[in-house]
Formats: sequence, structure tokens, C-alpha cells
Amino acid sequence: MRILYAHITIRRMVQIVALSNTLRIPEIGNVLARLIRAFDMDSCVVLAHCADIAQENLVWILSHCTELRSVSFDPHLNFPLLDAPPEDNMTSEVCYFNPAWLIHYQDPAREPLLAGHLASRLKTLRLSLDVHNESILHSTHRLLQDAPLLSSLSLSHFGGEWPAREWFQINLPDSPLCLPSLREFKIDFRDRPELQEYISSCWDLPALTRLTIVPARDEERRGDPVKLLQRFGKPLLYLHIFYAKEGGTMWNTKIHNLAFLL
Repeated sequence: MRILYAHITIRRMVQIVALSNTLRIPEIGNVLARLIRAFDMDSCVVLAHCADIAQENLVWILSHCTELRSVSFDPHLNFPLLDAPPEDNMTSEVCYFNPAWLIHYQDPAREPLLAGHLASRLKTLRLSLDVHNESILHSTHRLLQDAPLLSSLSLSHFGGEWPAREWFQINLPDSPLCLPSLREFKIDFRDRPELQEYISSCWDLPALTRLTIVPARDEERRGDPVKLLQRFGKPLLYLHIFYAKEGGTMWNTKIHNLAFLL
């Protein structure tokens, strides 16, 4: 029984309701909920006219998973990331959406579903974010400001083209963020310089020892992770830089310079 419930992955909206119903079974439901240590949402989109039901059940599930230690959120690439159905939810393009409830609500009175878990127990978090969305970026930043036990974090971007540099300069968070227990950090923001600058200038990672960076594929967006290594490189015990095959020559000529930052 413990093996069956230790790691839950949700890929379909109906699984949210099914799991909620299971955890509501008298006498055994709460026991099963406490067995859940990892919870993943993988490309799980919600039908607009079923959003209220899906949200109610997801709230119930996460409020009863009191032993949760790991969460992963990977939105479906073909649908928007929203916290509520679009107003015109009858068009074929927008009748489904990725629910952002784990990390974001437009209503400031509502707390994202991961807030309590990050503040008290969560140790591993993997998020794929829409960096075009200013409110989601700021909401994620605020969530991470209260994550004292988080030891492993992976952040990546999903969606289409990157915003212009000017957009980042205006919309990125600028308040301090400290993750005192974070030891492992993976950044898959395709080496966007603005995001490097944001993390390098605002984040404090005193326990970091393992860093993985995924640079961009195209030459225009590719850059050196110099600022990240200047800020966090000295204490590292492990560094992994992924690069596209076509960028191998460029990286081979620069890796010597990067080594002096460690």
C-alpha cells in the first residue's frame, strides 16, 4: 500500500477527482493521504466548465497530504497557464487550460496551494513556468521567499518566444530571496541573461553545492553563465552545463575562463 501511494502523478483531470474520492473514504482516506510523499502534475489540463470541481478537489487533496516532501509541475505546452477559465471559454483554443493553482492566484486574498507545504515541509520542487506572465513570476518569487526546508529546486520555461529584454527589465521581481537549505539547483531558462541577472542579484543560496545550467540553443540568446558562477560558483562541489551540439566549439573555447570562477 505504501508503494502505491508514495508517489502520485496526475496526467488527466479525472484523476484529480478520483484521487480525492479515494482519500475521502472513511477510516482509510487520511491514512492513504499521509502516505503521499511526492505529487506530480504532468501535462494535466482542465476543462473550463469543470474548473471549479477540479480546483475544489485539488485543494482538498493537498490540504490532507501532510507528509508531502516533493512536488513537480509540468504544464502542457499547447495550453495557457491560468488560475481561472478564460472569459470566452467556448472557443476551441481556450476551453482547456493548465491550472496555475499550485503557484498562483490572481486574487491576492487566496494563497497558492503550495504555500503551506513550502513553508513547513517541502524539500524538492520542480516547476516549469511561463516567464511571459508577470504575475506568475512574482507569485513564484513570493512563494520561494518562505521555503526554509527546500533543498532541491528545478526551474524551467515553457511556452513560445521569449519576451524582449525591455519586458524583463520592467517586470522581474527585485526583492531579496533566500533559500537557506537549498543544496541543488537546476536552471533551464535557456541562459536568458535577464534571468541570470535576476537570480544573481536577488537570490541568496548559502548552502548551494550542486548547480546545473541549460544554455540556449541559438546564438542570439546564448550567453555565458558568468554572473551565476561569480555569485554561486565558489562553494560548488558539482557543476553541469548542458549545451547544444552546435555550440560545442564555442563552449570549449570559454570553459577555461569559467573555471577561474570556481
